[in-house]
Amino acid sequence: MKKLYYFILVIILILIAGVYFYNKQGKELIEQPIDKNIITEKKIISDQVRRQSQPTDEESCKKIGGRWLSVDPRFDSSKFCEMPTSDGGKVCSDQNECEGSCLANLSNEDRLNLEKTDGPDFIYKNGQCTSWKMNIGCNAFVYEGKVSSILCVD
Repeated sequence: MKKLYYFILVIILILIAGVYFYNKQGKELIEQPIDKNIITEKKIISDQVRRQSQPTDEESCKKIGGRWLSVDPRFDSSKFCEMPTSDGGKVCSDQNECEGSCLANLSNEDRLNLEKTDGPDFIYKNGQCTSWKMNIGCNAFVYEGKVSSILCVD
């Protein structure tokens, strides 16, 4: 009986220690700062969606100066309103400075350097605010004065 008592006591102590370290480790993970230099497709798309409160029909789209376009007429007949921005062409160093997106115009050399596996992780670059809120195609998005990749958005 005494052995069973000690066995149960050891199990309880192990469980308490496990819960303590699990909570401590979870808290440390939550408190770690987020690396803002990591740019993902999900963030760029969510930035574009966040800025959009767009009309859902052609008439109201054109009233605000938008263009009523097909997403991709080859595969989908869905249409959307591509809305203009008021700050198109303004020099920018981050997405938050623009109504649309902050895109860099990269030279061929810049593009090749970003694609190299032994090349730099990013290029310091300013961009220009886009004239339209949604930007389909392959673009160099600027975050905090840096371009880390070329991202293609369909």
